[in-house]
Amino acid sequence: MRATDAALKRLKTDRIDLLQLHNIRMEQVYDDAVWTTLEKLKASGKIRYYGVALGPAVGWLYEGVNCIRERDITSLQHIYNMLEQHPGLAMHDAATESREGHDVPHSGHAFIRNARGQIHPETVFPPNDHRNIARAVGC
Repeated sequence: MRATDAALKRLKTDRIDLLQLHNIRMEQVYDDAVWTTLEKLKASGKIRYYGVALGPAVGWLYEGVNCIRERDITSLQHIYNMLEQHPGLAMHDAATESREGHDVPHSGHAFIRNARGQIHPETVFPPNDHRNIARAVGC
């Protein structure tokens, strides 16, 4: 509640159209207090909708699928691109089964390009950088 109030103040608005929880874990998926709070924020008019945004982290398939099946989310944002189609396809199947929509607006920066040529085939990313997926599949 405090974080939402602070965001509203920073944004100089009285409502957030979509509040997304970022990289939640199973503990939060099954924590009714989290979802009750989101419903209270919605009922008070501080947020219109809520959902989850999941990124490249171990275990995020189950978080996404269980949110679709267990919670009344409006959106599910996750990585899906030519190189990273799993677990996005499984989440799409779960959303289709439950008739929920989900959003795939970004590619996880797998294809970053720039005019200065700062990123090129010889670019080396840190070992834990998710852009290494391109190297793993031979791009």
